[in-house]
Amino acid sequence: MISLERSIRVNPPGSTSKVSRAEVWRGLVLKADNALPFVPSMTHCQVIERESSTRFVREIEFRGDRMRERVTLEPERLVTFTRLSGPVLGTIRNFIDEDASGELSLRFAFELEVAGVAAGSPAEAEYLARMESAYLGAVDATLGAIRKLHDESRAGLIDPAMRARIADQLAGRFQGDVIDRDHPDYPARSVVWNAMVAHRPELILRCTSTADVVAAVDVARTSGLHPAVRCGGHQVAGKGLSDRGLTIDLSGMRRVSVDVDRGLVHVDGGCLLGDVDAETAKHGVIVPAGIMSETGVAGLALGGGIGWFSRPYGLTCDQFVSLELVLASGEVIEVDADTHPDLFWALRGGGGNFGVVTRFTMKCYRFGPMMRIGAALYEPEHAEHALREYARIYPTLPRQVGWHAALKPDMPKLPFVRDDLVHRRLLMFITMWLGDADDPAGEEMVNRLNSVGTPVQTAMRVMPFAAGVQRIIDHEFEDGHRYYTKEAHVDSLAPEAIGRLVAFWKAMPMDGEVEIIGLGGAIGDVAESDTAFSNRQYQLWLNFAIRWDDPAKDGEYMEMTRAAVRDLEPWTGKGVYVNMLNADEGGRVVEAYGGAEKYARLGKIKATYDPDNLFRMNANIVPTGGE
Repeated sequence: MISLERSIRVNPPGSTSKVSRAEVWRGLVLKADNALPFVPSMTHCQVIERESSTRFVREIEFRGDRMRERVTLEPERLVTFTRLSGPVLGTIRNFIDEDASGELSLRFAFELEVAGVAAGSPAEAEYLARMESAYLGAVDATLGAIRKLHDESRAGLIDPAMRARIADQLAGRFQGDVIDRDHPDYPARSVVWNAMVAHRPELILRCTSTADVVAAVDVARTSGLHPAVRCGGHQVAGKGLSDRGLTIDLSGMRRVSVDVDRGLVHVDGGCLLGDVDAETAKHGVIVPAGIMSETGVAGLALGGGIGWFSRPYGLTCDQFVSLELVLASGEVIEVDADTHPDLFWALRGGGGNFGVVTRFTMKCYRFGPMMRIGAALYEPEHAEHALREYARIYPTLPRQVGWHAALKPDMPKLPFVRDDLVHRRLLMFITMWLGDADDPAGEEMVNRLNSVGTPVQTAMRVMPFAAGVQRIIDHEFEDGHRYYTKEAHVDSLAPEAIGRLVAFWKAMPMDGEVEIIGLGGAIGDVAESDTAFSNRQYQLWLNFAIRWDDPAKDGEYMEMTRAAVRDLEPWTGKGVYVNMLNADEGGRVVEAYGGAEKYARLGKIKATYDPDNLFRMNANIVPTGGE
């Protein structure tokens, strides 16, 4: 048995960095999920099984040895690596220690058995010496990477001198609005959807054209700033807003044009879904995108784009024909399947890592402008049976039907909800006929699905899609509340999972809802390897969209939500939707991009188009192995 314990100070004497415990922990979590950017001597690292949010199994190759190990996270205190297979078995522990003066140390301890090496032998002593040297190097590299992340997060903050230089650079080039903290528009442009996000940008550049975006990107690059890029501001972790730095705001770019003959829609990078829907409705077409009108097109689409029309037509990113992109260099390029095929692949699910999209050209489809929908509401005592029927029927439905569920603790006033049911705890099924609203088959389908179980009320409406259906939940999820989300992919809803889900909903004290969004259909027509978007095979998407207003409840309600999702893990699938990554899920970025293999490919493309990682205020892909 080889035993060793060593400590290294996190902030050594004379260090210009003062790294906090939280920053060390974030670095350890990122390293546990994907060690390659932290440990140069490691040549392979991939999570192969995620048992829970704090336990997973990964496969690594370190100095030529291929091994599997279980990783257990004890937040802000300890990471334990338990070797499951390979030539060296045992445990390695990384502790974060803090002395009475507040000085932090990273302590590592291991107890290992080496196959074929006798205890107490010279060979064991030699192996111990090599292991100590290798691991000290790995820990030193890890702390170096953590310090670099710390320094970069604080680099480029805007002081008055820099602001003056930026003003000089923008003069004559930038036609948009330069918004600082004294500007009358600052209060409105410095907040996002989620009130839990308290970022305060020093400077906001609201662009009105591609030329403005080029000027803003040039300023960011030459000033050493890592800009946040804002479209709708709906990302739950607030990635669209910098903290004390620079935000490039695309809200001045909201033009939409429709080419019905060619089946194309051209969308500016700052558009909201409502902008697109309002214009396409005039021409009797839709672009498959999202579930509420106030979401930004760019963030939604670049991360994939689940929406009401995903079943017949696929994700929003599946509709891309071409994109106008401003690179970190300031160059403007047109990206499509022929001109930049690698980048086109990456932009379909790889988020905002590769530049600023100033124009999307997307496919559109004949629809509407009216949609036939149905609603069925269930009291708590009938919810579990209704959901079991939902789980049984859903896989049999044709693609032109969307059928979704929402467990609401406080039913809002909706167009099809009786007044006496408002503010009640109710399950709601929504049926959407995604074909001609006048087709008798649509009415028949809505009536059929409305009759499932024992509803307390059913309704059928024909409503405008753009001005009605797509805005139904806008008020319920309006800006300014405290939001926390957790989500999971599900192949089918097992009875046990339904029971636990309903039990959580019956007891939940906060507002919001637990959503079951029906997927499948055309989403799975695209091969997993054809786009950066991953996990296309699942039939259902489970989303805990939780809302409250009292900051004192943050910790309690967040942990309650996390516990509910952990409770469902025996029945949920792998992966996470990158658009829904929360502030506490930095360790799941590789998983969100489909695992180590896809992430490595994305890292190479990132290295080609953004080698210095200018665009990092996102679910970040680290540039690696550029060609």
